Amino acid sequence: MMMTIVGFVVAVGAGLALAALGTHCFRMTARHGLVNALAKSAARKGSWTASSYHFVAMVSAGLLMRNKNISLMERGRRLRNIYGRYVRRTGERHDDARKRELREAAAKAKTVLTESRRLEYHWPSRDRDADVHALHNDAMTMLPHLETLYGLSMDAVEERRDKHRAEHGETSCFMDIVAKDTGAFVGSCGFRSFVDGGIAEWGIIVSKPWQRKGVCCEAFDATALYAYAVLGSLELKASTLEANEPMRAFLTKRGLEHTGRFVDEGREWLEYTMKLSRPPAL
Repeated sequence: MMMTIVGFVVAVGAGLALAALGTHCFRMTARHGLVNALAKSAARKGSWTASSYHFVAMVSAGLLMRNKNISLMERGRRLRNIYGRYVRRTGERHDDARKRELREAAAKAKTVLTESRRLEYHWPSRDRDADVHALHNDAMTMLPHLETLYGLSMDAVEERRDKHRAEHGETSCFMDIVAKDTGAFVGSCGFRSFVDGGIAEWGIIVSKPWQRKGVCCEAFDATALYAYAVLGSLELKASTLEANEPMRAFLTKRGLEHTGRFVDEGREWLEYTMKLSRPPAL
């Protein structure tokens, strides 16, 4: 009789422990999005091996985005490594739909790529396409030095931005500049092209109300550091019209050297470069 009671107590205790463990696992699964990641991976077309790698990549990216103990730049570097491992294992680099799914899932989890004292530099979200359209149609901002990009239609802006989103982190890296305190759209900047271990080509457009407030200097230093630490570029290049004396003075002040000139669409452009052998001081 005593053995029966002891066995019953042990069984009940074990059952309660298993129930508690199961509840904990379910809560952790829901918290970290494992069920959603597993469902997305299982629904993919292709081999189960590729689906399992997709699942691991999504879970790894999700956990990384929730880690508050690492910097934004370190998070970006690790996300690139996660995606790189997924590509190497599955050979799906040229599968645009699946590649975009993984890249945008990570980007949308937290769109801030890097930040500086007053500004955040965001992944180029569709939510700000209208802001960029207004920027390109503001004569006070765009003329006279950016007339080739002035007056773009909304369709043209969306097409241009879709291309930026598709190439983001692969061959180019455009960013939306947003004010930290108000969330106001400030402008756009980033890299028309970049090469890991090579050259990153930088550019910026700042809306008129934010000009002459140190935005260009702050954005340049933050994004140059991003190019070095996250994109892996070792040299920065920028081009401006010969007639654009304010930008020429700015580039020289930031440490770039005039290294060449070229003609594009009948206009004289000057090329400036600087080495990124160490992170620029912020």
